[in-house]
Amino acid sequence: MCNDRIARVAFHEAGHAVIGSALALPISYATVRPFNDWAGHVMFAHNFVNVDSEPHLLLTLAGPAAEQRQFPTAPRLDHSIDMRCVLGIIRVELWSANIERDGLRKARGPAQTDIDAELAKWQKRTGNIVDQHWSWIVRVAERLQTLTGLTGDEIVALRPGASSNNPVATFSTTHAPYGSAA
Repeated sequence: MCNDRIARVAFHEAGHAVIGSALALPISYATVRPFNDWAGHVMFAHNFVNVDSEPHLLLTLAGPAAEQRQFPTAPRLDHSIDMRCVLGIIRVELWSANIERDGLRKARGPAQTDIDAELAKWQKRTGNIVDQHWSWIVRVAERLQTLTGLTGDEIVALRPGASSNNPVATFSTTHAPYGSAA
């Protein structure tokens, strides 16, 4: 991979890793080394399938948001895996709301305009959270470019103001951190 591509992948993966850490999701590592069809990836310590959709949407959109913030004029790289995941979650959430409102027999799939509006809402919210944690994302991305990989503990340690007494950064959300009682 050329240096520009490595930098873009580093910011993308740093976005996922930092926002995942900020959401208190346990991260095993982040890397810019290619894996299967991915240019880089973040591995979580646990499967968090049972966590509500909010952290999934935020951390999945955080990768493309961080990359776009750092490289605003660069052509978009293919984020099809991220977008398929996000659009799937949004469709399920909207479909579930339709079932609750109309009942199972009358509920229809969500309209594309509703999906687009929901996606825009989550992209804006994610952009704000990426902005809130930007200096942390930059630190992680810079290290990923030189080391090619970081453990979850190393990512947390790069948080501005991190200390052994308060290792995890959080922000106000409507959900409880992973593994805690709601």
